[in-house]
Amino acid sequence: MAAPHVAGVVALIKSTHPRASAYQVKALLTHQADATACGAPYDIDGDGAVDAVCEGGTNYNGFYGAGVVDALDAVRR
Repeated sequence: MAAPHVAGVVALIKSTHPRASAYQVKALLTHQADATACGAPYDIDGDGAVDAVCEGGTNYNGFYGAGVVDALDAVRR
């Protein structure tokens, strides 16, 4: 469900910055995201084996990319 959420936030960005290029929209989307750190490795199916490990730092990592989009921040910038 991340893609529809991000698409909606991109639409909000375009509504407040109608002349923004695709590059500018991407930059605005990235800069308004709330940085989210990696959590502990987890076992999604409960079989005792680690199924996923997040790698990277707080500002960019394998699970959250640049972070969690924030629709309110997107229209305030």
